[in-house]
Amino acid sequence: MLRALLLGAALALAACADTTPATDRGGSVALTAARIAQANYPRRLPGYCVSACTMWLGYDEACVEPGATFGFHAVERDPSGLAQRMYEAHLPAGLRAWFRAHAADSDETARLSGARLIAEGWARACEE
Repeated sequence: MLRALLLGAALALAACADTTPATDRGGSVALTAARIAQANYPRRLPGYCVSACTMWLGYDEACVEPGATFGFHAVERDPSGLAQRMYEAHLPAGLRAWFRAHAADSDETARLSGARLIAEGWARACEE
């Protein structure tokens, strides 16, 4: 019941989110998942995107600027593993494998450029 209430509140907040800031330091995995689920607009990822923000890379309407920087690290405060699984489910398959090998078990932030994500086929380049 509490999960349903929290998800409802997250969905209500997500309905208000329709812009991409130049810097997004992440936040709640559940809230970001809710925002993605409710998104009905293109999402441009232009600058510094770290933590939960990187979940947008799995959104079909997202595009990446080559000069953007993306940061990945282990999901914090997640003894059940639920948030980690939710986070990984939002990453493209190839990026998910990279994340598991380079960042999933680390408190250190592993970074990738937008250009690398595009070159690997893990993200779509934004049109000018």
